[in-house]
Amino acid sequence: MKLKNLVIVALLFSFLTSILVFNGCGKKEADVVKIGAILPLTGGGAEWGITSKNALELALKKYNINSTKLKIEILYEDSKTNSKDALNALNKLISQDVKIIIGDIISSNVLVMAPIIEKNKMLLISPGASNPDISNAGEYIFRTWQSDALEAKIGVNYILDSLKWQKIALLYLENGYGSGIAQEFKNLLKNKGIEPILTESFKVGQQNFKDILTKLRSVKPDGIYIASYPEENLLLLKQMQELRLNFNVMGTQGFVSDKIEKIWENLTFPIVYSIPIPPDSSAESVKGFLTDYVSNYGTKPGITADASYDAFNLVIQFVEKYGIDTDKIKNALYNVKDYPGASGILTFNKYGDVEKPFKFIKNSYFINKSLNK
Repeated sequence: MKLKNLVIVALLFSFLTSILVFNGCGKKEADVVKIGAILPLTGGGAEWGITSKNALELALKKYNINSTKLKIEILYEDSKTNSKDALNALNKLISQDVKIIIGDIISSNVLVMAPIIEKNKMLLISPGASNPDISNAGEYIFRTWQSDALEAKIGVNYILDSLKWQKIALLYLENGYGSGIAQEFKNLLKNKGIEPILTESFKVGQQNFKDILTKLRSVKPDGIYIASYPEENLLLLKQMQELRLNFNVMGTQGFVSDKIEKIWENLTFPIVYSIPIPPDSSAESVKGFLTDYVSNYGTKPGITADASYDAFNLVIQFVEKYGIDTDKIKNALYNVKDYPGASGILTFNKYGDVEKPFKFIKNSYFINKSLNK
């Protein structure tokens, strides 16, 4: 009898344990899905990479709190603002069987990763890369950011129609972003029968621009168009100020920087730069993101943060539906129309790009003086 009782107790214990394991706290444990994020967390693009990571963390936190369908994990890799490390990061994520990548923000990094993404039928969605060549980089490549072709076009039109510059100098960063926008800029000028009087490039991380600035002094342009990143732009502006070169400057989104903003009011030459028109702050999706970001990080989001937030949410809604079937997710993304995102209303075109209108930001010198000579 004792043995029989022991067997009954053991069976009862096993049965109860299986029920507890199955039910947990009343629900089944969600499946875990790994998403890769390759971002420039160090180097010249770090300001964009960090704000993008913050936005992804915010989106991840919100999703995991509210969803019982999946458990999402983001595996972050630092591209260090260069292509070699971006490739290393991609190969590391591939070895971990990651199929979906958010990133990079750096155009040259996206372009060098694109063939591998295509070959492996993975999916990449960039929240910041803008080189025009990305439009044709592959059918598995998307971006929640606009192409440089659009920014170069509005820049040329503004310079010629509003600023009336005739002698134009072009300075650009030697990478996918700077070279891409510079080439598009030159092509558009050429179509108007104009050649820059000076074209100079510089390297990522370059510290001294005195040789370039000396050449600028000798050619005396009506204005300088600069396509570069915040760190290099900051040094260029400081060294122009030190040499008292009061030339007109027009820049791209690389002028959006807290560090540049700190010296903005003290510069004695006029600057204007282009940025996408911010989304409607009264829209629920935009307002909610801005409020949550400031609440979590104590500062306003940087320019690629909302696009990163949207990249995550767009991808995850289709992962919920199709799992990690990149072909089905790809096809679904091409059909996204009027998505109410944190960065505004998003629609993907046939190249996997979104298009947004631009506006121009001017420093106080511009407001008090005329940018035109």
